[in-house]
Parts: sequence; structure tokens; C-alpha cells
Amino acid sequence: MSLHNLIVFLFAYLLATAVPGPAVAAILGRVLSPGKEGIVAFIAGFVVEYLTWFVLAAMGMAAIAQRLTALSSSSNIRESYISCTLYSDH
Repeated sequence: MSLHNLIVFLFAYLLATAVPGPAVAAILGRVLSPGKEGIVAFIAGFVVEYLTWFVLAAMGMAAIAQRLTALSSSSNIRESYISCTLYSDH
């Protein structure tokens, strides 16, 4: 992945995670509640959860990209494609 693609991906990810959702409502509710104990642990768990999902999604997408690259570069697929395009009835 080039640096440009990585920057574009990170920007899109930051935009997607910046949109308030139920997790943000939960944090606000927790912070605004009368009892302040456990807020730091709650937010730390929230951050760990987001980072875990990010890493797992990135690893999954990387595995898919590697598999597709390996498939597209195999000579069997290339030869099949060439023979289909050369001998088609179009």
C-alpha cells in the first residue's frame, strides 16, 4: 500500500469514527452522570475496543488483498482469461 493510499484510508477512517454514535452517547452519559468513578476505565476500554476492531479489519483487508493479488497473478487465470477473450464469439 502506498503512502498516499494509507493517508486516504486513515482520513476516511477518522471521518467514519468521528461521527457520533451510540458509543459517544454512552461516554457522554457516563461522564455527565453524578458518579465519576470508573470513567477512565470506561474510556480506556472504549479506545481499546476501537483499536482492536481497526487492527482486525486492517488485517482482514490485507489478507483479502494478498489473496486477490496472488490469484490475479497466477498464470492459470491469466491464460484462461486470454483464451476466453481470444476465442469468444463477440
